[in-house]
Amino acid sequence: MATPPRQISLTGIKPTGIPHLGNYVGAIRPAIALTADYDAFYFIADYHALTTIRDPALLDEYTHSVTATWLACGLDPEVVTLYRQSDVPETFELQWVLFGAVFLSVVASTTLLVRHNLPPAAWPAGIAAFTIVFAGGQIVGPVLVGWVADGPGGLVRGLALSAGALALGALLASRQRALPNAPAH
Repeated sequence: MATPPRQISLTGIKPTGIPHLGNYVGAIRPAIALTADYDAFYFIADYHALTTIRDPALLDEYTHSVTATWLACGLDPEVVTLYRQSDVPETFELQWVLFGAVFLSVVASTTLLVRHNLPPAAWPAGIAAFTIVFAGGQIVGPVLVGWVADGPGGLVRGLALSAGALALGALLASRQRALPNAPAH
């Protein structure tokens, strides 16, 4: 009988400062412990650090410091795939395309949905209401998917829940009909 494939551990480490004891206790030690039972892929999330670190020399220093700390704490590069996020530009490019295609299309679709279903006087209130609902979904959605993904079935179950929710939303959107007196656009 074939050995089942090992589960995967993936995490990113944002290099926004010199690592400290809290990093060791909360992230480094547990992540290194997972490498005994998981195929581990850990990356230095230098793209993510660009939201707070603007100085290239400082970002480079923090990236080296984080890498050295993980290696000094026992990360075995023969067992773990450790890489810098910016060394795999396809990841960033894919995220950029997906964000642009999905997130921004949701905003545009919301405007069209409101204009399709509400009289012009109600458009500002309709768009504001959808914006609030959308913001709530941005908070609740990842928490719910994370909670589901942490249970049996892991990430596959969390992704299936996300795909199901998107499919349901698409189905509901496809069933939309204009109000009888709504202006045509």
